Parts: sequence; structure tokens; C-alpha cells
Amino acid sequence: MSNITLHKSTFLRSESGGPISLKNTTMVSFAAQRNSYPVLDISNGGYVYMDNSSTIQCPIGSQLLLDNTTHFVYTEQNNSVCIINVTVLKYSCQLCSQGFYSIQKGVSYGLIVNDTVTCLQCPFGASCIQRNIDAKPNFWGYLISSDPPSLRFIACPEHYCQKSTSEIGYNNCQGNRSGTLCGKCTLGYSESLFSTECRMNEECNNYWFWILMILLTTGLALYLLLKPPILVFLGNQILWFRGKEENHQDDLGRSDQNSDSGYIKITFYFYQAAEILMVGSIESLLEKMPIIRTVIAAFNFQVRTINKGISCPFVGLTAVTKQFFLSGTVFVTMADVVLIYYVHSLINMLRRKQKPALIHYMAVVMEVLLLGYERLAGTSLKLMNCVPIESQKRLFIDANVPCMQWWQYFLSAYIVVFVVPFVIVLYCGSSKLYKASINAGEFLAACMLPLPFLVIWFFKKILRLKGQETTTAQSVNKDVLEVLHGPFRPPSNEDKGTLHWESVLIGRRLTLLTCQSFVTCAMSRMVSMAAACLLMTIHHVMKNPYREPMANKAETLSLTTLTMIAVINLTKATLLAFGITTDGPYRSFLEILEWFEVISLAFVPALVTVLVIFAILSQLARLVVFLIKQLFQLRNSEWAMEQRRPLLNIGV
Repeated sequence: MSNITLHKSTFLRSESGGPISLKNTTMVSFAAQRNSYPVLDISNGGYVYMDNSSTIQCPIGSQLLLDNTTHFVYTEQNNSVCIINVTVLKYSCQLCSQGFYSIQKGVSYGLIVNDTVTCLQCPFGASCIQRNIDAKPNFWGYLISSDPPSLRFIACPEHYCQKSTSEIGYNNCQGNRSGTLCGKCTLGYSESLFSTECRMNEECNNYWFWILMILLTTGLALYLLLKPPILVFLGNQILWFRGKEENHQDDLGRSDQNSDSGYIKITFYFYQAAEILMVGSIESLLEKMPIIRTVIAAFNFQVRTINKGISCPFVGLTAVTKQFFLSGTVFVTMADVVLIYYVHSLINMLRRKQKPALIHYMAVVMEVLLLGYERLAGTSLKLMNCVPIESQKRLFIDANVPCMQWWQYFLSAYIVVFVVPFVIVLYCGSSKLYKASINAGEFLAACMLPLPFLVIWFFKKILRLKGQETTTAQSVNKDVLEVLHGPFRPPSNEDKGTLHWESVLIGRRLTLLTCQSFVTCAMSRMVSMAAACLLMTIHHVMKNPYREPMANKAETLSLTTLTMIAVINLTKATLLAFGITTDGPYRSFLEILEWFEVISLAFVPALVTVLVIFAILSQLARLVVFLIKQLFQLRNSEWAMEQRRPLLNIGV
């Protein structure tokens, strides 16, 4: 009335004793609280008629209650008894009580109430207060029964779903997402590479991504080929006054010293595991240190800048194609190594020099495979994670895709042939390679096709067949041995050594990725990963696998930090699993814990920055010392000239 909605009113109230006739009349109530205000109230009526085309409809989740107290009144008129029919009808809507819900609504056809509304107990993942039923944050509901209609709620992938704010729906998606389990972007939007955000198609045309991807992959390939001892170099620049050790280099400029290799493995594992362990969003904190986001992306074979300008390189990116695309950087890096080999061969041919050692480039390809295993395995496992929704199994990261698709059969074979057996090949092959029972080519081939070579090795062991062993195998396998065994302890008299430790590092990644991909409950997932991180830390402390004591201490610190990060994220995962928002007076405590995560992730770039600053300052001090020495030498030279000048100049 006059653009004003009256929530506390009755559609029709009659106190007249005359007849009431309602034809083709519809009364629809959208108000949730009408218990005290009936839809139709006839308190003192006479003849009341409502045809079957007339209805009274309550909001979803409300029953239509009829209070019928129609009665007869006996009166006396003209000395005769008169029976008067007094019609008393009250139609009102009543919500299900707190803790219960219904997706039906009370309806009457004519004067007859269709009594089919059944209130059910509120399911896990939903809240049933006042507005009937809503999905909790990070939950999505679907119909599981039609008689009576009932719902089930399951956890969404992180940052897909949010608490419903609709008056009639119970699901709500974040950031322009839609579809089953909010698995796809709405029309006109595409997936973002490094987040669950959907961006407008007009923003997905930044070609800088391709240039930066080539620079990143080529730079990583060159670094692994040359292996410049950065830490040794910075140490020499800082401690220049201690002298400089002799360091030989080959035609690639590679140093004989390779003490950084252990720290490379430690750093890659730390940032890859940290990305797996993090739950919820710390984007607000990372925005204060935007360089951290770029560092994490670099160690996870991702191309990312400080801003979000290149997160959507082309239109049409989906959750599935995004996973395949993210793994592509590993293969591009391998291709860069091959390309650099041919360029290097061409340069050597023009300079009339010998071709570069092919085995070295093959070893670098293997190292890229080791460092990129987390990305390759993570993609395959995520794309095989299916959950039952509406009597059908669907892909968890995009529930609009039913399982099994044709490409999932290829992924299943890929997991069976490569992902899982790769750990066993590294464990068995490392000892075989060290004992020279296999050559480098066979080991590299086994890394590419682990399952077939495991079968071959198994039958060789059964038949007790030994491969041809040569005395020069160790020198031929030098580059591969350096990648596989370089930073780890070799066997000794009473110690079997830890040359198999690369398989342990890959096994750790596989364990965490399996928990992340197949344990959909956030709390259960983080409990398992926190326990795994603790066991990994204990195992490392017991073994101390690295040659250098400092590397063992660095790995202990890294694994302890990862365990702390897992425990911190277990707190956030518990709230997420129960659909509880992190509000209230203890929110500041959670922010302190998140700051610990940020500081931990910033430690490595901060340490490198400090070393660079000290190196620059030390070189400046070296320059000052050099200038002072030159000044003293000049003064001493002038003083010596004065001493040698004759007392009598005869020529004058």
C-alpha cells in the first residue's frame, strides 16, 4: 500500500455476519514472522465460500495452520428457537521451530489446507534459525529426497561458497561463481590462475603472462644448468678479508663447489609444502608484503607478479583447464633445457669446440622433474577427486563435471605409471646407481617411466640377472649422482648413508598432496597433515641426512616451521569445517598466528636480502680500506723520494 510493505497485518479480516464469497483469489505471504498476524481472519462470519481456484500460500518453510472454531448459537426469536451458524476461521503461517527446517510451504485450495509440510531436523552444514534454512560459510546444499523433500550439505572447495543471504535460496557462491558446488564461473567470467576468483573476460587478455612465463622457466633452467654458488659467493664478498679459495669452472661456467644444492632442495620443499598446508585466506596480510606472494609462486612453478594483472591470461579458463595449465610450466622448463642444449651445441660448433655433455642436460631435466613433482602430482590427484552429489559422482573442484571423463582415464594411468611408482624408483634406483649396477641413461628413463622399469628390475632380481658393470660408471654418472646424491651422506663403515633421501622428499610431497586432494573435510585434512609434518620432523632429526651440519639444522628449522604452520591452520580448518566465521574478541589472536605464517614465509627472501646488503656494505668497506692503503703507499713513496734527494745539487 503506497509502496509500503506492512509485515504486521492481515490480508483479510472480517467481523461481519454477512456472507463472504472469494473467487479466483490468491493470498501469498512472504513474511517469515506471521504467527501473531493471520493471513485470513473471519471472527464472526456467516456463510463463507472460497472456490478451489483461490489459494492461501505461506513462505517456504512455514506450515499453514487452520484454527476452525465455527459453532452454532441458539437464539430465540418470535417465541421460536433459531439456530445461527457462526463461522470462525483463522488461517496463519507458522515457521518450523528452531533447529528444524522444511523446503515445502503450506498451501490451501479453497477452504481445505493441503497438510504436507514436514519439519525435519537441521542437517550438518546448515543453520535453521528464523529464515528457515541457510548454508553455513563454505557449505553447499542439495536435494537428497523428495518425500519429504530433504537436504544434505557438503563442504565446498575453499573460497567457492559463502553464507546464503537470499530470502528464498539456501546456497550462495562467492566472486561471480555459480553452478553445482559453485564450481564454475558465471557467464562472461573466466577462472583466475592463482585464486578461486572469477574475472571478467575483458580482463583476460594480458599477454605479459607469456613473456614472464618464458623468463621464469628459462631463468630457472639456466640456474640449474650453471648452479652458481650464490651462498658461497655472498660469503666470499662479506668475508673478503679471509682470502679466496681456488674455484675451477668448466665451459658452462659451473663451479666445482656445489654446496648450495642441499639448500635448494630444502627451500623448494618448504615453499611447496607451505602452499599445501595453508587454509583460508591471508591475502590481506600478504598485501602488506606482496613480494612473498611472488616468491611462493616462483618455487611452485607459477608465474605471478606483485599485482593481479596477469592472473587471467586468456578467456575461457575453467577449474579443470587451469590445473592442466599450471602443470605446463614444468614441461616448459624441461623444454627450455633441451633448447639451451641445442643452442649451446650450435655455439660450440661455431667455436670448433666439443659438444656439451648430454648427460649433464639430462641430469638437469631430471632435477626439474624432482622439483616440479609437486605440481605434476597435485594436478593429477586434484582432477581425480570426485564426491557424490545428487546420486552422481562429480569432480570436487568443478562439480558441474561428472566423473569419469575421458581425460580422467588417462590421468588414472598417469598416476599408476608415474606418480606413485616414482617414489619407489628413486628409492631403489639411487642405490643401484651408486653401486653402478645401472647407468645414468637407464635411471633417467626409469624416472620418466617408473612402473615399467620397476617391473623389469623386479624380474631381474627374481632371475638374479645382473646388469653389466663397468669401472667407469661412476665418472659417467657424475652429473646424475650430483643431482640425486650430492647433498646427502654417503654410506660409511657403520652407517648405510642417506643417498635414498630424494625419495623421502618426494614421498613427503605425495603424502601431503594425497591428504589435500582426497580428504574433503578441512579439519580432518589438517589433522592428518599436521600429524604427518610432526612425523617428518622427527624422522629428519633421527637421520640428519645432509652432509653439511648447517643444512641439517636448516632442514630441522624448516620442518618445525611447517609443523607450526600446520597447527595454526588446523585452528582455522576447524572453524571452517563447522561453518564458523572468525569474528569476535579472539580474532586478533588468529591474526597474530597468521603474522607468524607471513614472517616464516618471508624468512628466506629476507635472509638473502640481508646477505646482499652485508655484501654491498662489506665491499664498500673493502673499497675504503683499499683507498686508505693507496693513500698510505703514496705518502710513503713521497717520503722515500724526499729521503733520497741529494743535499747539494751540483748542477745548479
